[in-house]
Amino acid sequence: MLRITLCLLLLTLMWTGCSDDPVSPPELIVSEPLAIPLAVGNTWVHTLHREQHIFNEERTQELFDPTIQDAMSYKEIVGIETILDVEYMTEREVFVLDGIDSTVSWRRFRQDKDGFYRAKVRLGWAFGNLPPFESMDEFRRLSYPLAVDATWETNDGSRRATVEAVEDVETASGVTQAYRILVKSDDPEDMNWTRVWYGRCGLVRRHDHQGFFAHDAGNNTTVLFEIDLVEEIEAVTLEEDGCVFAPFTE
Repeated sequence: MLRITLCLLLLTLMWTGCSDDPVSPPELIVSEPLAIPLAVGNTWVHTLHREQHIFNEERTQELFDPTIQDAMSYKEIVGIETILDVEYMTEREVFVLDGIDSTVSWRRFRQDKDGFYRAKVRLGWAFGNLPPFESMDEFRRLSYPLAVDATWETNDGSRRATVEAVEDVETASGVTQAYRILVKSDDPEDMNWTRVWYGRCGLVRRHDHQGFFAHDAGNNTTVLFEIDLVEEIEAVTLEEDGCVFAPFTE
């Protein structure tokens, strides 16, 4: 009997119609540098679609019916926190599966002229109204100014982000221009990658792909897991001007 332990990561972050084929970017005339709209009261609604496929080792045969899940994500900037003398905007996300609020996540973001960052903080203890923050690292989500072919290291340096193109992205809320960014490691055997699309409204689309081999120690049967999570914006409400799903051009 094949025994496989699979850890499902809920990635929220960052939509349908994702393609690995290069797309010729439309001509881009940036009226001002792109920045993520961070203001208390801003909200985003995203749809999420997850598919899991299991193939034989050669990937010539799918062994089981795919597992498919659909869910919704509701994000809101709810306040401002100062963590170890650094000010962050606090985002609350509610993940809804089958109509039930199943997960609530909290994230802290900031940005400056050099980039857009997410804080990774370690709490002194797990429960209570306000656990003390003991340490903090930052993950660079974007490096400003964005431009095609720009590249930077993310997280701990194990992955690199590269701006591949600027695309017209069709969403449930309309068509908007967005920078398409590929995030992956330099290891040619690493099958995991992420593509994100950022526009004036923030994160427009995200496609996470995981691929890995697993086998049962008893019979050495090897299978290939492929998991794709696609997140796409459905609605956005901003307290400040700067996003009407408009292109970057004036």
